[in-house]
Amino acid sequence: MDDLLLAGSKWMPSLSILTALVNLLYMIAALWLGLYLVTRSPRSQLAWLAAITVWFLGVFFARNSLVVYFPRSMALRRLQPLGLLGLPFWFHLTVLLRDEGIGRGPVLSRRRYRRFILVPIYGLASLIIAYNVLVPGPLPNPDHPPVYVEGRISHSTNLFMIGYLVVVAPLTFYNLWQAWAQARDRKRRRLLASMVITAASSLPAALFLTLAHWRIPTFPVLPGDAVIGVAMMLFGYQVARYRALIEGYTIERDALYTMAGSAVVATLYGLVTLALFLSGHASFLALVVILVCATITHGLYDTGRTVLDRLFYHEQFYQLRSNLRALAREAGAGKELSDHLQATLSGLCRALCISKGIIALREDDSFSVRATEGAYRLGQIFPLVALETADTLDLPRPGMAVFQDMALLVPLIAGGKQIGVMVLGEKASGQSYSDEDTDFLDDLADQIATILLAWRMQEDNAQAINTLVAEFRERERVLQQQIRQLKAEKEPEPWDVLGGMTETEFVVLVEECLRRLDDFSYLGDHALAQLRLVDCHIEVIVIDKHRLPRIVKTHRLSVSALLC
Repeated sequence: MDDLLLAGSKWMPSLSILTALVNLLYMIAALWLGLYLVTRSPRSQLAWLAAITVWFLGVFFARNSLVVYFPRSMALRRLQPLGLLGLPFWFHLTVLLRDEGIGRGPVLSRRRYRRFILVPIYGLASLIIAYNVLVPGPLPNPDHPPVYVEGRISHSTNLFMIGYLVVVAPLTFYNLWQAWAQARDRKRRRLLASMVITAASSLPAALFLTLAHWRIPTFPVLPGDAVIGVAMMLFGYQVARYRALIEGYTIERDALYTMAGSAVVATLYGLVTLALFLSGHASFLALVVILVCATITHGLYDTGRTVLDRLFYHEQFYQLRSNLRALAREAGAGKELSDHLQATLSGLCRALCISKGIIALREDDSFSVRATEGAYRLGQIFPLVALETADTLDLPRPGMAVFQDMALLVPLIAGGKQIGVMVLGEKASGQSYSDEDTDFLDDLADQIATILLAWRMQEDNAQAINTLVAEFRERERVLQQQIRQLKAEKEPEPWDVLGGMTETEFVVLVEECLRRLDDFSYLGDHALAQLRLVDCHIEVIVIDKHRLPRIVKTHRLSVSALLC
């Protein structure tokens, strides 16, 4: 073992840096994935359980990254099984998947099953964490770097993790198998099967890391971390797709768009902080904290705007802004129409063993190929008269210059108008199309035409919404301009305090008034008495002869103060 450590000491710095960076990337990915799950399905218990699971795995990766640069930290070493808390939440998620698939008459009711199995699973994980934190025990070997198995995992923690995995893993696979067996939808079964494969690939990696503690103590932990990280990303994405499938929307483009935005933000912050770290002006802990803050703020940007809208806007405008943001996120999130048509045509050709075919859509006075399978090129134009028909036709037909190598033409009709055509070649077996095949193709053509009509209506609706939004913005700008003009008209015009006099002339007049302050008749006819500033301070007073001396004295002081 000492020989292995001596041989590995030559590439130890590179392995340490690589281990820290890989775990740091997985931590950021876990944080983003959890935020994506809860922001897209905030009321879904399934999404929250998946988010909590990947967040605990993110804590696991953060701890693995930090311990490389802080190997003597007792807090990091004692909190090493914290990622174990992700397993009970993962198991709880599989219980929900199982309950969604089970129909009537289960052996145990859902409530009884959850109470019977979930409480011990959560309790056992909590006891392991509490024991590792509160009870002093042997720590990992300080003579081995934390990039190796023995340098990261202690003997007691290793035993607890093996026992917990042995208990939870079979129950998890049983729940997923039950959910897969009860699912009737093909896509749902495919997603559940991929979850089983993901779990089957991650659990052996975790078991190998724990068992290698005794057999291969100097084995690097990086391969196991990488496998668990990939499994975490696949697991979270599969849960997001499962929720999208149930709720009836697609997330592929939205997930890629959001991930790219978060990656750009994290990369910019990471490069700046990494430069400071390499120059000695920042610690590795600062790098981790800054990346965490950048990912959280970017992931919760839309949520923060929604909260601020509640504070600063009225209810109708708050709802409008919220709906517009949701529309901007969901608009165009699905696949393009050509992709759907291509998938439909490819599946049809495989199912009926058709050699080739095309789907062309009507555009003004011609037909354009939007999907092809071993035939004409995409975008090829055909004249309207060549493909315009209301009935299914056998090909080739006399007098038709095109499609001499095709066998069947099926029109796509919706709303009483032909909006497209499906042209198919011969079968691979050389047989002609039977009546059953023709009926099936007519039904398929009706479904495709209905989808095409709905798709075009959505495009028209999108254009109408775009026009309405543009008109609303223009009217809002005009309204704000009118409000500003109205306020400007009601504002009093500014008046000249000095009445057109210069400051020198005004000072001369004030000094003259101060010298003859007791001569009220003179002051009443003076030029200063005509100023608007004086008019604002004039009061109508009824003079009583008994109060005259006091009034004169008071007004003398007031005039003095005014002139000063």
